[in-house]
Amino acid sequence: MKASTVDQENSWLPESVGHPVVDGKTGPATGYEWNDSGNADRLADAHGKDLIYCRERKSYYVWSGQRWQYDDSLEVERRAEETMRNAFAEAGAIENQDQRNGFLSFVNRSLSQKGLTSLVQLARKKMRIISATELDGDPWLLNVNNGTLDLRTGALRPHAREDLISKLIPLSYDPNAQSPLFMLFIHRIMGDGPDASEARRPARRLSTEAAGVLRDG
Repeated sequence: MKASTVDQENSWLPESVGHPVVDGKTGPATGYEWNDSGNADRLADAHGKDLIYCRERKSYYVWSGQRWQYDDSLEVERRAEETMRNAFAEAGAIENQDQRNGFLSFVNRSLSQKGLTSLVQLARKKMRIISATELDGDPWLLNVNNGTLDLRTGALRPHAREDLISKLIPLSYDPNAQSPLFMLFIHRIMGDGPDASEARRPARRLSTEAAGVLRDG
C-alpha cells in the first residue's frame, strides 16, 4: 500500500495491508508486487474504506453512503476489475521497455477470470474483517435517509461507516414534523387535559420500543 494513500478514512484497515516494492525485478515504479497479493493491495488502497468482510456470512459488505450493504450484486468483483484496468496507467512510469511490456502482460493476465477471482479472495484479509454480531449492534441507532438518529438523545447525525449499520428505514427524519392524529391518541388515552410531562411520557417510551429495549417507567 502506498503511504500517500493512507489517511483517516483508511485508518481502520489492518496494519498488514500494503507491501511497497522498490526492487526493480518485482515492481519498478508501481509500488506494488506483481502478483495476486499485490493486486489485492491495489484494491485495498482504492476501495478499502468502503469494503468490509464478514466471517460468518463469508461475504463482503459495501458502503453505500448510508449503510453497509450485503454484496449480492458482485460489486466487489466490479471494483476489482476497475482497479486492475486503472493499473494500466502505471506502465507510463516504467522506463525500461521490456519491463513495461512485462508489466502490461501481467495486468492483462490479472484481468482474467482466474486473476480477478484470486484478487478478490486474497483481498479479504486486507480489509476490515467483522463478525455478524458487529453489524447493527447498537439498538439505539436508527438509520434513516437523511442520517442516523440516536434514540437516546433524539439527535440526528451523518451516516458513519464505523457504526456498522446495514439496515435503513426509507424515510427522512424531521424533528419539527407534526402529527395531529398521534396527539389525539395521546389525549384520548391520557384523559382530558393531561399536563405536558404526562403527554410526553408515552412518546419517550416509543423510542425504547423502536430500539427493542425494555425499560421500567
